[in-house]
Parts: sequence; structure tokens; C-alpha cells
Amino acid sequence: MLSILRSNQPFAIILVGLTWILGIVWNGFFMSPEVSSWIFPEINNYFNGNPLRILVFQSIVQGLSIIFLHRAYNSNEYINGGNYFAAWIYALFAALFSCIFPAHPFLLLHLLLLLAMRQVFEVYRQNEVQHHYFNAAFFLGCAMLFIPSSFVLAIALLVSLAYTRSGIWREWAWSIVGFILPFLIAITLVWLGEDLQWIKHWQISIVGIDLQEKMNWLAVPMGIWFVLGLRGLAKSYGSSSNKARNTKSTSVIFLLACFAFVLINYEVSWAALVFAALANMALLFPYPFEGEKIKPAHRLLFTALLFSCLYFFIRMAFF
Repeated sequence: MLSILRSNQPFAIILVGLTWILGIVWNGFFMSPEVSSWIFPEINNYFNGNPLRILVFQSIVQGLSIIFLHRAYNSNEYINGGNYFAAWIYALFAALFSCIFPAHPFLLLHLLLLLAMRQVFEVYRQNEVQHHYFNAAFFLGCAMLFIPSSFVLAIALLVSLAYTRSGIWREWAWSIVGFILPFLIAITLVWLGEDLQWIKHWQISIVGIDLQEKMNWLAVPMGIWFVLGLRGLAKSYGSSSNKARNTKSTSVIFLLACFAFVLINYEVSWAALVFAALANMALLFPYPFEGEKIKPAHRLLFTALLFSCLYFFIRMAFF
């Protein structure tokens, strides 16, 4: 299975697609139809008690996130050679988290973050990049509308801008305009609709939303895998081109921002840490399996994580 996912074989695409579809089917049978994670009660009411709406939302958002994560991973010299490992990891764990946290706004956060990162990845050694930073800031501004405490990711974009560019004022200006525009659009729609309750809900929920602690059992295998992935990424810097280093550094900046976002706004919870940063962590997880030969210890870790996921799905179904 590892050899398939580490390749560009057509069967690897099928494996990712099957994982995504099986995740949707599994959630359709065993997830709770109760949704309370959004800061706006109207959105919670729209999803509550309607499994079909939840499944449609999850399938579309997860499917798009898988596509954009795969492109981010296999483009911009993030890794030597293309494979589907990161996309498959995301599909697996997105299905797992969605079973406990149905229609959670973190799924939308993953998609918007990946869209923003894709824009930032494309700015390397380009002269006119204002539109890239405007687009990235706009996507992150949209994320802040639904998860106000994700402003940390907006700060990460500015840090990335300072790190990768030479301080051109137009790029900073367009980034700020991109952050502000979603709020101007939202305020205009609320004003036209004469429903100021939306603004009150956003202000009250400025510190974030609660996330239950139900997945602490993931701490050890995910923690080990994360450390190995970070170590593999660091080792790859020596043989990377300048463009690849730029891409990897930007990815790490956003990963740290995801962790900061959780630590600032939530109790220390492995579920929150992993779920919030899942899209970025999936980009790291293939690194322990790089090279022609995979170490037995890494194979054992991969097998242990698979059995952990299998145990979770069985427990959700029968206990």
C-alpha cells in the first residue's frame, strides 16, 4: 500500500477516491446529525437534524481540499517526484474527524487555507504578485468571518510576505485590502438584510469556538509521525532548490500559525491541534517514507496508525 501511495500509479488515484467515498458513506451511517460548532446559530440550525446537508457539505469541502492539497504537495518543488500520500492521509483523517465533529468549520478552514497557501507558493521570483497576495488574504479573511480567532493565519501571511519578499508596499497594501474586503461584503449584506444579530454573534464569539476532547488516543502516533515528518523536511533543505526552500518555509510558517491558533483559543487538546492543522500536517507526513527503502520502524508506525484508525471506526459503529 505504501509503495502505491508513493507513486503516480492510476491505482493511487483510485485509492484516494475510495477513501474519500468510504469516509462519506461511513459518516452517513454513524455520525451524529447534531451540529453546534458554528458561531452563527442560523448555520447550526441549517445543518441540525439533516444528515443529507451535512454529508453534501463535507463531501464537497473535503473533496476540494484533497485536490488542492495534492496540487500543493506535488507542485512548487515541495517534494522530488509526485505521489498521492499526502492526499490519502488527509482523506483518511478528514473522514475520521468528521465522524465526531460533523460539518465542523475547521473543514472549511482547511479549504480556505490551502487556497491561500497555493497563492503564496506561486509568488517565487515573480515581479507582479499583488494579485496573489490579495487572493490569499481574501481567502483568509473569509476564514475569519466564520472562525474569528483564525486571525493568526492572517498574521502568518504577513510573516510569509516579509520572509519571501523585499518589502514592496503595494503587496502589503493589497494584502490588507484582501483581509478587509470579506468583512465589507458581509457587513453590506447584513445591513441590507437588516439583521444585526449576525454581527453580535461574531463579536461575542471573537475568541473562538469550543472543540470537544474525544481523540486524545491519537496523541502518541500522530506526535511521533509529526516529529519524524518535521525532521525529514528539515533534512530535505540541504538538497532543495531555492524555490523548494521557499515553499517549505511558507508551509512551516502556516503550520506554526495553526498551532498558535489552537493554543491561544482552546484548551490544550490533541484533537484540536491535529484537526486544525490537519491540512498542513498532511504535507509533512510523507517525509518519513521518502527514499528508495523505507525503514521497518516507519512501516511499523504506519501500520500502527492504520490499526488505530480502524479501531476508531469499529468503536464508532458497534460501541
